[in-house]
Amino acid sequence: MVTKKLPTIFRSALIVVCAFASALSSAQQATEYFTHTAKLGDTLIGLANRYLIDAKNWQSIQNQNKIPDPLRIKPGAEIRIPIRLMRSEPATAKVIAVQGPVETTAGALEKGAVLNEGTAIKTGENGFVTLQLADGSTIVVQSKSQVKLDVARVLANTGGVPSTTIALKSGRVESSVEKRKGQGARFEVSTPTSNMGVRGTRFRVSADESGKVSRGEVLEGVVAVASAAPAPKLLDLGAGFGSVVEAGKAASAPVALLAAPDLSATPTLQERIALRFKFADVAGAIGYRGQVATDSAFSNLLADDVFKTAEAKFSNLDDGQYFFRARAIDKSALEGSDAVRAFKLKARPEPPFTSEPKNKNKLAAEKVEFKWANSVEAGSYRFQLASNADFSPSISDERGVVLSNSGSAFSPSAAIKPGDYFWRVASVRPDGDVGPFGDTQSFTLKALPQAPNPPKEEGNRVGFSWSGEPNQIFDFQLASDAEFKTIVQDKKLTQPEITIEKPADAGTYYMRYRSIDADGFIGPYSSAQTIEVKANRWWLLLLLVPFLL
Repeated sequence: MVTKKLPTIFRSALIVVCAFASALSSAQQATEYFTHTAKLGDTLIGLANRYLIDAKNWQSIQNQNKIPDPLRIKPGAEIRIPIRLMRSEPATAKVIAVQGPVETTAGALEKGAVLNEGTAIKTGENGFVTLQLADGSTIVVQSKSQVKLDVARVLANTGGVPSTTIALKSGRVESSVEKRKGQGARFEVSTPTSNMGVRGTRFRVSADESGKVSRGEVLEGVVAVASAAPAPKLLDLGAGFGSVVEAGKAASAPVALLAAPDLSATPTLQERIALRFKFADVAGAIGYRGQVATDSAFSNLLADDVFKTAEAKFSNLDDGQYFFRARAIDKSALEGSDAVRAFKLKARPEPPFTSEPKNKNKLAAEKVEFKWANSVEAGSYRFQLASNADFSPSISDERGVVLSNSGSAFSPSAAIKPGDYFWRVASVRPDGDVGPFGDTQSFTLKALPQAPNPPKEEGNRVGFSWSGEPNQIFDFQLASDAEFKTIVQDKKLTQPEITIEKPADAGTYYMRYRSIDADGFIGPYSSAQTIEVKANRWWLLLLLVPFLL
């Protein structure tokens, strides 16, 4: 049989990849050991048959541990066995949480599913999956990621000492690796440009879609980082530091991660379907990542996004108890330390849309009517009215308010005097479940205009005056009918007074005014007052003059 040779470029690439993939493992395995505590009757040949890939390598164990007699080992002696010589057995990973679109070569993915070595996983937008290894370590595969459970094994006859490699093609994974006593356990995350190996730590790894850049961020413990560059050098990355690994280059020097955002001012109660978490800027940040999960360990992620400013926004979550996590992102796209805040979402039943009085409006009336749309979920409403925005105390707090339809109005039982007011409404389900109040609305109730002072007549002139407020202007009208259909005088005034010539025709005349505030609010007209204009009798005297002469 003739074997077809690969093209030179592919063979060269394969050599580089293989050398890179084994660089970190070889460096670790060369110095890592499993320790066996000798028992009565143990022999090196017996231990070799129990642990080693090739039992003939028992002499390597003898030389390593300087044991004079392979058939007689002192009970209690600690025998160190190189990991690279040890036999391994297949292990599995268990799905403990899955959310959103997730594809896998193992078929449909559900909570509780068991994945074998070689399983590939692809998550979509807002798709997440959390795997638990045999030793309790967890790996959270983030949104829009491609990973493979490349190695999932345990060392034979050791009680389950694991050896795991996660191959991250693109996207992000967050790992929480169980701390172990003694040596032997291995956990690695490989990317197209790096390998990162740990023993007991919390760390994050990301790889961009181009396959040219990967990043590692360590939150606890130490991570050994090796790049894909020729003759890679191991970099020990400690807690609170990150590193960027570009294709063909050595891992960057450790970069201090940005500080965790201060979430102390973010609300612990969210009452709107659109959640908002606003916090102070972090020095050096060019963006922020925000996440929401059902647990404080964030193994059951529900939402994840990156924001340009220090405000995270989410939606489409059911009412319940959650955790919000935020971290700053620096100019190298390394993500900083985490801040976590527990919160409760109670946004339902949603409050109704209010319509009257309009927000920040003024009105002048004897009675104020409040209107809002009927909510589909509501059986009734809770109404509050106060003279301050914090509703402490409230002037009116009425429960069980029912509107017959969206056009009907509600008038509180409490008397409302002129002044500034705030009001809000909450929906109440038929079973009594009360939703959050809607946005606070405000209005100003103006006093109805007072009747003008009695007119003052001086000869053929008459004066009118009334009370007013600073910076008001006034509309003054004089009409010959009570309905003000026939206007005799229509004046715009800057002062609450006017003096006019009496109308030439005798009869009853009606006068009224209205005020216009500096902000443009036009009040209602006052009640009308009347004046009587008597007929001019001088022409009668002229008729009597001839008789008097």
